[in-house]
Formats: sequence, structure tokens, C-alpha cells
Amino acid sequence: MIDPLAITPSRHREGIGSALLVEAIQRLRASCKGVALVGAPDYYDRFGFRTFAQLRVNDCPPKFILALPFDESEPEGELVLHQAFGLQQQG
Repeated sequence: MIDPLAITPSRHREGIGSALLVEAIQRLRASCKGVALVGAPDYYDRFGFRTFAQLRVNDCPPKFILALPFDESEPEGELVLHQAFGLQQQG
């Protein structure tokens, strides 16, 4: 899973976040079946991320749970986030 991307506000709209995400996706393609994140659909859809009915994270609204499979598979299951996100999850 990738995210969050954090770019200082004074550097927004310079393409830094997009460049970081494109590079991360390229690197992950070599060793992963896909990538998932919790984020803003309006931002991530331009990179090919979309929602999948069987993908979930606790009580997070499904529209914010996005994935980009690198093959024809349909991601499913619960994403387990790092403890730094402050969610009480079982993993």
C-alpha cells in the first residue's frame, strides 16, 4: 500500500506528488500484483486507481478505498494499515 503523499503547500501544483506516485507505481510493478491506498478518488483516478466492491478498511467509506491491480485480478479483502495511522485493526 502506498500513501499518504505529503507535499508542502507552497509546492502544490508543481507535479511533485504526481512524479512521486508515478515512480512508486513503476517500482512496485516489478514485485507486486498491484497497489492499494486510502485517498481522494478525484486525485488518484487519473493514475488508474478505482474502487473494488470487495476491498475494505474498517469503517472507511468505500469510495476512498482505491486499488490499481497490475493484472486482470479484482482485489478483495481488508487492507491492514500501519499503526502510525492510529486505527485499531487486527492484522
